[in-house]
This record gives sequence, structure tokens and C-alpha cells, in this order.
Amino acid sequence: MTSFDFLKDSMSLTNEQMMAYDHDLQFILDYVTTHQIKFQDHFKLGFYSHMIGFIDRLKTKEILDPVDPSIKDDIEQKAYDLTYDLVDSMSKKYGIKTYDSEVILASIHIQTALSMEEI
Repeated sequence: MTSFDFLKDSMSLTNEQMMAYDHDLQFILDYVTTHQIKFQDHFKLGFYSHMIGFIDRLKTKEILDPVDPSIKDDIEQKAYDLTYDLVDSMSKKYGIKTYDSEVILASIHIQTALSMEEI
């Protein structure tokens, strides 16, 4: 099992709070590992911090405000598709519709990771 201490420490989360995220974070880690998405340390923190917020919204059934759909034009299809699969899987787990705003915002993190691999 992977340690998410970097996330716990930077977000000042308690052990109990981390336990509440454990299963979902492990699912996310397995997904990005399977798809060979590698985050550099500071981008890793940004991605997982974003995903904590996403998990919280799923649990409370909060809907993210829509984002400007033109942002999607700047996201590569591969990054969008990978992110959609991840967000959709988690949304279904919580019985929530998959919202494009969630996919777009999370795909920015995925695209950054994929772009950094190419350098």
C-alpha cells in the first residue's frame, strides 16, 4: 500500500480523515499507475489535492459550478479520455452523474503529467 503522507501533511489531515479517503485514493493510484501516468512531486500534490476535493464533492453530492467549455479545446483528447474514465468510474461508485466540469479540471492535471513525460 502506498503512503499518502505527502498529502496528509500538506493538507493537514488527521489519520481518521485519511482513512476516509484511503479506498478512493488507492483506486486513483491504481488507475494512474495502470495507465502509466507519472506525476512529478509538486504536480502529484496538486493532482491528489484536487482529487480529495472531488471525493468530497462526490460524498456530499455537491455539483461543481460549470467551467467555460472552451477550456476543453486546450486539452488533448488522450488526457481528456483518461480523465473521463477515472472520473466516471468514481462518479458511478457514488451514484452521481459525471459532470464535464469535473473531467475538464482534473484533465488539466493529467495532461500536465503526460506533457512532462515527453520532456
